[in-house]
Amino acid sequence: MNQNDLVNLLKDKLLSQKSNRLFIDGAWGIGKTRAIQKVEEELNGKKEFIYISLYGLQNITEFRRKLQIEIAARLKYSKKITNNKITKWIIELFTKGFKDSTSKFTGISIDLLELIAIELPKNTVLVIDDVERANDSNFQIELLGTIENIAGEIILIGNIQKIVAQSSRFQESLEKTIDRVYSLDRISDELLNSISFKNLPENIRDQIRFFFNDHNKENIRTFIKMNGFVLELSETIEIQEEITVIACAVINEYYLGHFEIKKRIDYEGENIFKINGSYSSDDFYKKYSISAFRNFHLVRMVVDYLIEGKINKDIYFKKDERDEDSLFIQDLKDSLYGTEENLIRTLNKLKEIIETNQFEFFKTFQKSIVAISWARYNQLEYNIGVISEPELIAGMERIIRFHFEENWNKLKSNTVIEDFFELSPDSLLPHDVFVHNEDLWEIARRLIKEYETRIEESIFKEAIRRQDYKSAKYILRNNQTIISKNFELYDRISQDLRNDPAFLNFLKEITESVIKNDQNLSKILSKKLRDFLDKEKDSLIRHRIEMLIGILNVGGDKD
Repeated sequence: MNQNDLVNLLKDKLLSQKSNRLFIDGAWGIGKTRAIQKVEEELNGKKEFIYISLYGLQNITEFRRKLQIEIAARLKYSKKITNNKITKWIIELFTKGFKDSTSKFTGISIDLLELIAIELPKNTVLVIDDVERANDSNFQIELLGTIENIAGEIILIGNIQKIVAQSSRFQESLEKTIDRVYSLDRISDELLNSISFKNLPENIRDQIRFFFNDHNKENIRTFIKMNGFVLELSETIEIQEEITVIACAVINEYYLGHFEIKKRIDYEGENIFKINGSYSSDDFYKKYSISAFRNFHLVRMVVDYLIEGKINKDIYFKKDERDEDSLFIQDLKDSLYGTEENLIRTLNKLKEIIETNQFEFFKTFQKSIVAISWARYNQLEYNIGVISEPELIAGMERIIRFHFEENWNKLKSNTVIEDFFELSPDSLLPHDVFVHNEDLWEIARRLIKEYETRIEESIFKEAIRRQDYKSAKYILRNNQTIISKNFELYDRISQDLRNDPAFLNFLKEITESVIKNDQNLSKILSKKLRDFLDKEKDSLIRHRIEMLIGILNVGGDKD
């Protein structure tokens, strides 16, 4: 339950006029004591509360003494407990702060307080805090025996799991003594709102609360420290939500004990933490969905402020010069480590881009394919079904097509066709981005090859049309099979070549290339040329065909 549930329940219990012995169980820092204080506040004087912490007390005797003093301080000189002179003297002595009664009566021990029966005043609630921090397990068990003999309403606060780990007997004694155990396992938003720093902007307070609920949920002291740290930063720089998240993350990890912050920072390196155990800087960035590339300087700024209490703005505030699509791709990668809500939001944005053909958003093919592959990996990892596999493959196909068509449109106005082939398929499509999904990797490679072949054919035909035989040969160097789909080239051998004398030399060169690289294609081409020869009557054209067949025969085809 959370604090609101607990407060309402305890108010009803304490107003029932019954003698209750209750135990509030929960992790350290989750707000157990604050919940009791809230009960006291809302009861508005209908009950008096006595708080005693076991922290620092050595044994049950010290507890009894402290409790008697607290009771005496509230009922000092009341007729009920001051009829006896020795009792009155002890109360006065201890409420004045004396620590040793032996200075008054030789041989009379301070344990005289134990002679006085413990009785809680009417409408008083005894709250015993930090039970797990008692000096030893015997003390804890004796405590249960003591409160069993105290009439009135008693609330114990502690972490049962830790206590039982110290003494297995405690659980049995607890069940005999305590009427009811209530577990506090989450912190209410109402409580967080009530202790948020009101001099922070509302959106920043909300951001701190959202962060706390996502990444901590248990230690309210850490929440207060997050508020305080962000407030300190706000007095030096303008606080934005991104800096708020980083500040909260640094505080959270610092108090979780995952790292100690280095006093000296290498400004060229990314290791800004002295790591405890196996925790690493990468773990930090991934855990909180913080982009190491974009926010490294901001993280250093926050860490430096935590150490030095000052900020060098000239070092840390650097404009990110990357374009919008680069930042979105980074967000896609970062979303892998983010909350499910952040992941769904990012993937939905990608889906919208795919569905609306906003491919100009991606300036390079590599960024596009990285986005798709990471989206697919995230879908498998979280199983949230934002993008189905058919949608994903269809989107990837459209992006690949867009990439090649965009490049083809550029090439039509540029004679340097070699530029198109500067990147190999493997460099366009790095295997490491598909490391989590080999099937998608194979599909992507197949799609790339299909579109690459289509565009190569288009470029080849365009180069022939422009009589750019250098570019055409360059394309054939990468893909000889284009010839088998363009045998009509050899039909041009019968045309008047006076306006294009280079064409015949081009046919010779590509025929020689076929011989060197593809014997099967050489046989097919040889048969095709012989068919041409059988049908041709013109002696000049027959000579040209025989010349090409001769080239093929020299290469080994004597059929």
